[in-house]
Amino acid sequence: MKKINKRIIAICLTLVLAAVMFIAAPAAVLAAPIVSSTPISFVVGVSGSFEFTSDLTSGGDLSVTDSTLPTGVTASGSGDAITLSGTPAAGTAGGTYSISIIDYGDTAPTPTTFPITVDGATQTIVSIATPIEMTRSGAAFTLTPQRINDGSGTQINNGGANQPVLAFAVISGTSVTVGPTTGLVTIDGLGSSTITVSSPAVSGYYAAATSVNVIVNVVANLPTLALSGTPPSGTAGSIGAQTITVTVSNSYNEPINFTCEIGSISETGTRSGDGDVSFNFSATDLNSLAAGSYQIYVSSAATTNNSAVGPIQVGTLNLTAATPTITITGQPAATTNVPFRNITNETLSVSANVVPSAALTYQWYCNTSPSTTTPTPISLSGATSASLSLGSEANLAALPKGQTLYYYCVVSSSGATPVTSSFAAVKTIEPAFVSAPTTITDTSADQLFVINGNFDDFSYGNASAPGGSGYQITLNKVPLTVANDGTLSGFPAGSTAKMGTITPGSVNITLTGAYLATLPDGTYVFVVSFGNGTTIYATPSATFVINRGGGAGGPTVAGRGTGDFTNLTGLWIAMAIAALGALYLVWRYRRQYRSQEKS
Repeated sequence: MKKINKRIIAICLTLVLAAVMFIAAPAAVLAAPIVSSTPISFVVGVSGSFEFTSDLTSGGDLSVTDSTLPTGVTASGSGDAITLSGTPAAGTAGGTYSISIIDYGDTAPTPTTFPITVDGATQTIVSIATPIEMTRSGAAFTLTPQRINDGSGTQINNGGANQPVLAFAVISGTSVTVGPTTGLVTIDGLGSSTITVSSPAVSGYYAAATSVNVIVNVVANLPTLALSGTPPSGTAGSIGAQTITVTVSNSYNEPINFTCEIGSISETGTRSGDGDVSFNFSATDLNSLAAGSYQIYVSSAATTNNSAVGPIQVGTLNLTAATPTITITGQPAATTNVPFRNITNETLSVSANVVPSAALTYQWYCNTSPSTTTPTPISLSGATSASLSLGSEANLAALPKGQTLYYYCVVSSSGATPVTSSFAAVKTIEPAFVSAPTTITDTSADQLFVINGNFDDFSYGNASAPGGSGYQITLNKVPLTVANDGTLSGFPAGSTAKMGTITPGSVNITLTGAYLATLPDGTYVFVVSFGNGTTIYATPSATFVINRGGGAGGPTVAGRGTGDFTNLTGLWIAMAIAALGALYLVWRYRRQYRSQEKS
């Protein structure tokens, strides 16, 4: 028994010695506070540090033999200590990492491998105090709240690898639970809806909250309007029709009415959804605008899903002032004859217009030849109007009889090139009968006497020679009287028949047939004397003969034949000749009879 006990005691002592020797053997261990039984763990985005030391009393000789480290973490050092430190980068969470270290100071060095873990940061879905606002931009919407952070307020879902993005395509409904990354949410029409977002479930992430409610307000779209192309421009008064195109974006696809305004004119257009809308402006409307710069404004009416817009300025229409162009539409008469020293209301006229419409000015000139070289400006008050009265034109008044002056007018307007009219030849002429009978055989018809010229001041009333009205009419040197109605009287004295009438202008004198029938055959001299009140300067005359001739019943007497003779001289001569003839015939007859008796 004692022998057995001694063996048992020997075995136990051997085991104890072996244990002591194993513990005393050199080996690398992780220095405090890290021990081999504690995992080496980092957190994404958080700086960490771990140290490996040798427990050999004689000093260790540590070295890294192999490692798979997360991005952002490195190993450094040697000898008694090796340090593992750094900040794991985003996306390294959940990976497989390790480091192997050997202590060459040990009598039997063997590498020791230590596992490394990387955890994701603690996440929190932050409640949104202010509702998220969306517009009604189409059949589907995309909402990205991006409200995940690490608890300290730092947003970490920045689009990097493995970063959760909460995206919602809006389809229909009012309160829907959405999955961790992407879900479908229905919001039908305008108004407010509640979306419940669950916590993202990504490996290595630790959510502090499981879900959160997000209020989403869906409001009408606010379309944006922009001019397409270059704004039109042109010359005021002559610009052609223009089409202005505006590009519409961010609109809900339903018909929208648009208005485009330029100054006082406007056009409308309609389209559904985004794209171009055109406004067609006519040349008539655009040419109603004066020269200047006009802002182009576009506005849109509100619809069910689109807010009203504008008016907003999308461009500028520039209209430059047109260069005026003068056109003479009516030229002065090419030739005008005026009575010598009796010029009254004769006028020269010109008509013109200017485009675009503006004020016109006139200046008349005269020259001794049809030339614009060294002319004489007319200084009359009417010389700066469209019509020039020649009655008091000094140059013409001094012109000798039978001479010609050439008049023309220069028409001007601000900014326009002046335009010169054609020449008007004005000639002074002496009054003269240009039409008058010479022989009157039938006194039953009226007879017309015409004097050339344009005697507008040939007024009615009694004429005195020379003066008063400036003329005197005589028939066989007997002055005639012109009544206020133009009736002539005064020859022969006491005549009761209407003698005739006179009209001014080109002087027309009519002697009536009833009056001519009272006149005997004979020669008559018709004279019109013109004067300036003191001097006679023209005495046109017309001589005519009344010769009714003989009828079938012999010479006419009062009340017979074709006229009323009052001069019987011819009749007595004819009767005397007839008597002498009869006496001659009687004498010859008696002489012949006596000769026969003697034989």
